[in-house]
This record gives sequence, C-alpha cells and structure tokens, in this order.
Amino acid sequence: MNRQLFFWLLIIIPALAKGQDNNYDKAMASQNIDSAIYYIDLHIQSAENNADTATIVDGTCFKVRKLIAKSLYTRAEKLIDKCLEYSYVKKNKQYEGKLYLELGSVSKFRGNFSKSISCYQKAEKIFQQQAAYNDLVKCKTQIAEYYRKLAKYTEANIYINDALNSCKSYKLSDTAILISVYNRAAAIANESNKDLNVTLKYSRMALWLAKKTGNKDAEATSLNELGFTYQNQNKVDSAHTLYLLAEETWFSIGANSSAVHAMYNRITLKDRNKAPIDTIIRMYKYLIDIVTRNNIDYPLREAYGSLSNYYLSFGDTGMAYKYFYLYHGKTLDEITQRNDIEIINVTEQYESEKAKQEVKRVSNELSDSLLTIEAKSSEAKRMYFFISLLVFLLLVIAFLLYRISNANKKLSDRNKEKDVLIQEIHHRVKNNLQFISSLLNMQTNSSADDREKDTLNDASRRIRAMALVHEMLYNHKETTGISIKQYLQELVLSLDQLVNSEKIPIDFKLDFQDENFNVSDSIALGIITSELVSNSMKHAFGGITKPVIEVALKKNENKVVYIMRDNGSGIKKEIEKNKTLGLRLIDIFSRQLKGKYHISSADGYKYELEFITR
Repeated sequence: MNRQLFFWLLIIIPALAKGQDNNYDKAMASQNIDSAIYYIDLHIQSAENNADTATIVDGTCFKVRKLIAKSLYTRAEKLIDKCLEYSYVKKNKQYEGKLYLELGSVSKFRGNFSKSISCYQKAEKIFQQQAAYNDLVKCKTQIAEYYRKLAKYTEANIYINDALNSCKSYKLSDTAILISVYNRAAAIANESNKDLNVTLKYSRMALWLAKKTGNKDAEATSLNELGFTYQNQNKVDSAHTLYLLAEETWFSIGANSSAVHAMYNRITLKDRNKAPIDTIIRMYKYLIDIVTRNNIDYPLREAYGSLSNYYLSFGDTGMAYKYFYLYHGKTLDEITQRNDIEIINVTEQYESEKAKQEVKRVSNELSDSLLTIEAKSSEAKRMYFFISLLVFLLLVIAFLLYRISNANKKLSDRNKEKDVLIQEIHHRVKNNLQFISSLLNMQTNSSADDREKDTLNDASRRIRAMALVHEMLYNHKETTGISIKQYLQELVLSLDQLVNSEKIPIDFKLDFQDENFNVSDSIALGIITSELVSNSMKHAFGGITKPVIEVALKKNENKVVYIMRDNGSGIKKEIEKNKTLGLRLIDIFSRQLKGKYHISSADGYKYELEFITR
C-alpha cells in the first residue's frame, strides 16, 4: 500500500509543478495582455496553494506591469498593498524591494511623483543591501525615467549611465532588462539633445533584442522611441511610419493606452507639418472614438482643444463650442485630480513633520497626551477636508451657473430667431395666396363665360379662406395656433362681401367658443364653413323674406361640436346625389378632422360635425 502511494506521489507532484510552470510560460509567451493576466492569475493561485512565496511575488509584479499597460492603476496599487502586508514579504527584504519598485511605477503613472520617487529610493536601498543586481538595474532605469518625465535630464543621465555601466559590470544577460535600459537611454539621449548617433544606437539595440525575443511590447516601445528621434530630426515620413508600426503592434497585444499614445504622436506629427486640416480633424475624431468606445484611460483634453480651434478657424461656431465645452470639462477634471493629489501630498508631508516635532517634544510625556494630540490632528484633517470640499463645490456651482446662464441666453436668442422666421413664413405664404387670388380675380374679370367666372370666384374664395389663417398668425404674432372664434367671424364677414353679390339681407347668428386651434384644423373648418355659407348664400334663399344663417362651435374637454344651419329651401336631391365639388370638399375636410357629420334638409339646410381636437 505504501509503495502504491509513493508511486502516485511521484507522478502527481511533477504533474502539478509542470501545470504551474505551463501557466507561467503561457503568461510570459502571450502577446495579448488579457490572456497574460488570465494565465498569471492561475499561476499565482497555484503558488498560493503551495505556499510558494517567490512565485507569488514574481507573479504579482508581472500582473502589475500588465495592469499598468491597461491603465488599471487602482487595481495594481491594491494588489501591491495587499502583498506588502504578507508576513513572509516583510521578512524577506528582496521581495519587499520588488513590490516597492512596481508601486513606484504605478504612482508615477498616476501622477503622484513624490510617492513614486520615495518607493524607488526604498527599492534601490534594499537591492543594494541584498546585492540583487538585476533588480538594482531595473530600479535605476525606472528612476532615470522618472527624472526624464520631469525634464531633469542631468539626474536622468546619471541614473541611466549608472544602469548601463551596471549591465556591463555585472554581465547581465536578461534581455527584458537590457531592452528597457536601452530604450530609456535612447529617450533620455534624444530629449537631452545628445548626439543623434547615440540615440539611434540605443534604440536599434533595443529593437533588435525585442524582435529577437519576440517581446511585442518592447518592440512597440522601441519603434515609438525611434519615431520620436526621427521626428526631432524632421524626418517626417520615417517618424510617421515608425509611430504607425508602434500603434499597430500595441493594439495587436491589447495595450490600448500605449497604442493611443502612439496614435497621438502620429497626429501631432501631421499637425506640425501642416497636413490638410480635414485629415487632422478626421484623425483626432478617430482617436476620440477609439478611446471612448473602448473605455481607454487616456487624456483627451488636447484633442478636444485642437478640434475646437480648427472648427473655430472654419467659422463653425457650433462644433467649436461643442469641443471647447469638452476641452473645458477635461481641463477641470485634470485640475481637480492634480489638486486632490497635491492636497494629499501636502497633508501627508505636514502631518509627518508635525508628528516628528511632537515626538521630540513630548517623548517623555504620558500616553494620554499623545491621544490628545492625535485627536487634534484628526480634527484638523477633517476641518481641512471640509473646507477644501466646500471651496471645490462652490467653484463647481459657479461654473455650472455660468454655463446654464450662457445656455439659456443662447436658447432665448434662438427662440427669438425661430419666431421671426416663422412669422416671415406665414407672411410670405399669405402674400403668395393673395397673389394667386388676385390672379384668379383678374382672370375672372377678363372672362365672358358666367360659368367660368363662378368657378374662378369659388377658387379665389377657397384660397382666401386659407390665406386668412396665415394672415391671422402673422398679424397676431402667433406661432402655434389661432383663435377659432376670431377666424370664423372674419371668414363669414368676408364671405358676405365676396359671395353675396345681390346683397341679400342675411341675418348671421354666430356663436363660437373662443379656443385656439392648430393651423391644419383651422384651415379644415375654414374650408367647410366657406363651402356651407357660400352654398346657402347662392342657392338657399329664393323666396325667403328673412334669410338666417346660424354657425356655432362648442368645445367640451377635447370634443368639438360644429353646427351650420339656414332657414332656406334645403339641398336639392339631385345636387346631393351628384356631389358637387363643394360637397366633396366638405366631405374631404370633415374626414381630415376625423369627425362624424350629418346633413339634413327638413327645415332648411343643417350640417352638424363632431370631432376630437388633436
């Protein structure tokens, strides 16, 4: 039995170790960042199960670098903080140094430079004490890059030269470290105006090593640095090609933030060398779309500012304002973030100095005095925080009120312009309809055919009914509706003047409820009224001594009842059967109102319509 157990252990333990190594190899070999993170998580989980401290720390550092490449700085910082709390890390200084080195990089990318250099210096001290030369070279390279970002090229050159000399002295063969050192050496040489040959030498060495080992991230970094070098030498085509290669390489492995940075380098290169403006605008919009669509952590403030300026130069104030608004918002966000970091740094420094002085002064005092000091310190922090928050909120409120005021003013101006334009449209429509009516009247006067005259007069009358709507809208400065009472009264009065050529003394009994109707419904009621009243005037009052025409409109909630009646002879059956144009128009516009109507000829002619207002 014991032999069988021993046999299975011999098989299982190497298999487990092989599976763990396999995940690590997959993570290292993967060119896709998300895949690398997935496999390194499996590797770390296996190491935690086996209590393999070295593997956990190395895997964590690898994962942190991948999270930085995806701009997931908060996740990376939390991962390091968690690892620093482990007891085995505190006991092993080299592990602690590795974690501080990665924390320095995270802090640098987050813009917290004071914390970054503090972490780097802690790591450097640990590596020197432990004689960990590989890690020491990494640390010196990161410190050189830190000073390069701050444009302190003297300090940057000191550290990068120290790193290069260490590579030779210790005969380092780790290609990843060598690539990083050469790339940073090229960048520092380029920015500190050293000999071009020196810059190209380091960049080409880094690129050669990256291609040799298949390290796509390092290859893209080298291509980007070479592009920057050629840009400084005004070799535009070469720089553009290198930036594009770097961009495509980073995108292929999922390093989207770095890829967008290379894309921005390419756009600014085109911009500075006076490429067509429409090309630059298209490139900026594509960059913004990539960042927004993929939720990439990349500052777009400069892109928005450039687009605003270009549209302003075109005279497109709408687009210029849109991008200026976005630029201003990003600027405010960056200022707020920087202020928050500075406040934290100043507070930490202040509290640190204060604590040192208090320790010296009250080193021999009782413990209750120390508690009192801590309580006061906490109260000061809270007060400082609330004052800072209040000032920030006041600034935000002032800014929002300013924006709202400007927006309201613009909306008011636009509404005024819209009202003027609508009034002008109604005026022109009225004039055009009156012009058509005048043409018909001229044709009527020149015609000798009575039937043709009647037809032309009817057409002119119908046009007049429509023109009256637009005339009222123009004269009364209305844009959304008209008074149906005033409109129908004026329409009936005009019909009495136009149609009642024989001057029959008709008694008009008009009863209209005063309501605002839209243009479409008003015209429909106007045409119906015009046809009904005109027919009554022409055909209803033969032999009638006291002719009467009644027109009424009542509204209850959204239901409208319209009635027109006369005391004439009623409609003839042959006319009702043949459906003249006037009757067809009454039918058409009644259905346009989606109403139900009824016609009777018992005691004169009566038309009743019910419909629902819209």
